[in-house]
Amino acid sequence: MIPIFFHPLIHPPSTPPPVQVKSIPFPYNTPDQFEAVIAQPISREWTTENTHRELTRPKVTVQTGHVIRPISKSAALLRDKDVERLTKQSKDVL
Repeated sequence: MIPIFFHPLIHPPSTPPPVQVKSIPFPYNTPDQFEAVIAQPISREWTTENTHRELTRPKVTVQTGHVIRPISKSAALLRDKDVERLTKQSKDVL
């Protein structure tokens, strides 16, 4: 026997949520800086192929199977110039 629904469930069409960020992401200090970066299109239709490749290339590449050590809390709180200094020291040691 096929069930008959006397009161069908009708869901009103929902509007998609607005595409906005709640806070400014880390590397940006002002909303103007963030908006300037977001406003630039990144696709093959708008930029040359070499530029597209440079913009979408990952900052760090690791060989397959290489173990990545987790970052320590103290290292996460360091400033950029401190990180550069420490990486130079570690390269000299190796």
